[in-house]
Amino acid sequence: MDEQRKDHPSREGERARERRWYSLIDKVWAKPNLEEAFKEVKRNRGAAGIDRMTVKAF
Repeated sequence: MDEQRKDHPSREGERARERRWYSLIDKVWAKPNLEEAFKEVKRNRGAAGIDRMTVKAF
């Protein structure tokens, strides 16, 4: 898990620290987070991740 965190730093870096988050959904719907998530799904070709759910199953 630690190795993965080194490869994927904070999605917005310094700006995320300055911003106030009021709920988790604010973080989920933040455009940089959605773009990064899409890139990861595209890179692994929709294969199952830690939750064992493929894009096709979703």
